[in-house]
Amino acid sequence: MLGAQPRLRGLHARSRLSLVEARQQGGPRQRGGVAVTETKPEDDYGWREVRPVALGVPWRAPDGDTPPGERELLVEAYDLDERFVRPLGGRIEFGEGSAAAVEREFREETGYEVRAGERLGVAENVFELDDDPHHEVAVVYAVCFTDESAYGRETIPVVETGGSERTAEWHRLEALRERPTPLYPDGVGALIAGETDHVLPSGPELTGEEEGKGKGKG
Repeated sequence: MLGAQPRLRGLHARSRLSLVEARQQGGPRQRGGVAVTETKPEDDYGWREVRPVALGVPWRAPDGDTPPGERELLVEAYDLDERFVRPLGGRIEFGEGSAAAVEREFREETGYEVRAGERLGVAENVFELDDDPHHEVAVVYAVCFTDESAYGRETIPVVETGGSERTAEWHRLEALRERPTPLYPDGVGALIAGETDHVLPSGPELTGEEEGKGKGKG
């Protein structure tokens, strides 16, 4: 696993774990056969990048007569400083479409193929890791498994890059939104329910209402 966990605060679970792994796996980059170590000023937010991710939401009906409100979606559970759940997915690689990214992430993490369907919307997420701000934009898709047997499994193992393992389970959306365990990214439940097609972070430092605070942080 990741060893001692840093202090984690904010909205989006998956991104926080990925950023910790990236830090621990980091090192000098190779440029023209020469190892180059890059340093970035600690007090300058200008170097930070917005992280694009794609998330997928499979649905199942426990029986053929299940009404839409009783259908279940697949989410994976995390248990770090707080317990939370989130849809499966991960980072969009350079030059890769978001639909292709969510299909690749499911294949790599679960071993199952999915097909991306309707784009449910976009959730913008700002959170803190070790008191440092991070900014992520998630494109959320409805997806379906090509192997019908996946819908019959109560749990599906999820293996992340780096070997960390979690479990994905089926839950009703309303049950997830009502229980105390958070569903991340913040506002994704509204996207899945069709109540909106975009979720934006709030706060004056994110909207530029206070001069200077909005610059460079995203």
